[in-house]
Amino acid sequence: MSADFGQRQFQCGSCQGLITIPANLPTTTAPCPICGTPTTSPEPLPQGPAGQEAPFPQAQPTLPPAEVEGKATIDPVPQEKGGNGILLGIAGLALFLGLIGGGYFLMAKFRLDPIPADYGTNPSPAVDGRPPVSSESTWRAKKDLLAFYEAKNVLEAFFTAETAEEKAKYILGGAERLDELREFYSSEQFKDDTLAAENFTSFPMQSSDLDRGIYLMDYHRPKQFKFSEFFRPVPTLEQLMEVESASILVWPGALKDNFEMAARRARAFFKKVDGVYKLDWDTLVQTQFRTFRDFTDFPVPGGSGVFRLFIIEDVTTTVLKDTDNRIFRMIDAAYVVDDQITVEIANNSEVGRLLDRFTWTDKLGAEIKGTTVTLRLRWSSEVKPKLQIDKVICWEFLGVGGDPSNLSDTSKLADPRPQ
Repeated sequence: MSADFGQRQFQCGSCQGLITIPANLPTTTAPCPICGTPTTSPEPLPQGPAGQEAPFPQAQPTLPPAEVEGKATIDPVPQEKGGNGILLGIAGLALFLGLIGGGYFLMAKFRLDPIPADYGTNPSPAVDGRPPVSSESTWRAKKDLLAFYEAKNVLEAFFTAETAEEKAKYILGGAERLDELREFYSSEQFKDDTLAAENFTSFPMQSSDLDRGIYLMDYHRPKQFKFSEFFRPVPTLEQLMEVESASILVWPGALKDNFEMAARRARAFFKKVDGVYKLDWDTLVQTQFRTFRDFTDFPVPGGSGVFRLFIIEDVTTTVLKDTDNRIFRMIDAAYVVDDQITVEIANNSEVGRLLDRFTWTDKLGAEIKGTTVTLRLRWSSEVKPKLQIDKVICWEFLGVGGDPSNLSDTSKLADPRPQ
């Protein structure tokens, strides 16, 4: 077709778009302004009588490959055939069944033989009592797996035991604590049969702790909603989300927190005694029943208790007007966000001198550090009691990695970071 104002058009051989060029432009190769593919313009049109252009030929559409020069060609894009789909379906089904069969085989193998006979041993030649570097990771993995099953069996036996006498067989110092166990499990407050060994998983430990015969298993249930509770009559959505205030009669049903199950955690430490893992009952009870939280949330004048905690100097020490005191924060590592409290300690007190090695707020460039510790806490006898650290019993958890004799030695302290 001809174009106005002395112009003409032709089609790009790649994108079939129309390109406008001057009518007298000689043959030229340049990128297509539409698709960018190099394309060559046709020769100028011959001049007709009286200097007029001959009629502009119509642009011809590009023919498919099969129609060029009347020759038959093969379509580069094969048509989908039903037979191929069937073959693909059969191959996919075979792969799926193979994966299921392989998974079943592995599950059966580990269920029937969870601890290979050579686990916990080092078949490779040792060097200075240690396995070669090439087999170090394999040897360590076998040792960790053996520890997991040994600890899990102890925990399962403890949970299934029905009497204090039976439970005492599986805990550290059980024979000496039999009266304490009887008193504890006779209380309705501490009866809980919802935990089981299968709920616990292995918790990452340092190699040095495993070498000392210390192992840790952890149970963690995130915060949840009791869906069944939503079937009771409730106020409007606005009242439920506290956008509007409900009347005092329906207010308890309007609180979103009333439908919420709090997060729950429990930690089970183990210590090898005469080659057999024993459970640290104190840490399990503290985390399972959150006894530290109850002790700090409901002060009883003169009340005391022993707890396994993480302690660190708190930054609020910097705002104290009395420079003779410091503030320390005590944390139950199983509930780092919720179960914690601060206490003010005099620098010249026995506790203050012990904790001085962990102070950092007034030391330029000092590392922020803390440690695990076993403490006896006490509330003062006043009407509005104040919390006090009555005694630092030992660094680390008593009976697991801690002993009262280690108060004078910080070189063997565990990793100070809370887990």
